Amino acid sequence: MTRLPTLVLNVDDDQIVPIANSAMLSVKLVKTGTLKIYKDAPHGMCTTEKDKVNADVLAFIEGKRVEQAALLLLDLSRLARRPSLPGTHER
Repeated sequence: MTRLPTLVLNVDDDQIVPIANSAMLSVKLVKTGTLKIYKDAPHGMCTTEKDKVNADVLAFIEGKRVEQAALLLLDLSRLARRPSLPGTHER
C-alpha cells in the first residue's frame, strides 16, 4: 500500500468546524499527515490567509518542511469540552 503525504490545514478556533472534530482526527487517521494550524484565522482561511496558505501548500508540494504551530501541543480534552453552537448536536 502506498502512503501519500497529506497536508491538513485548519484554524485554531473554527466556530463552524471545530478543530477537535476535524483536523485533529484527520491527522490521526492519515499516518503520513502533516498538520498546519493557523492561529487567529477564520473558517475561510484559504481566502483571508491566501498568501500563507499558498506558501505552505507550495512548500509541502516541494517537499519542504511546513512550520508547525505550537498549538499541536493543545490538550484535546479541553477542545472536546467546548460547548456546541446553537442548533448543533453533540455526538
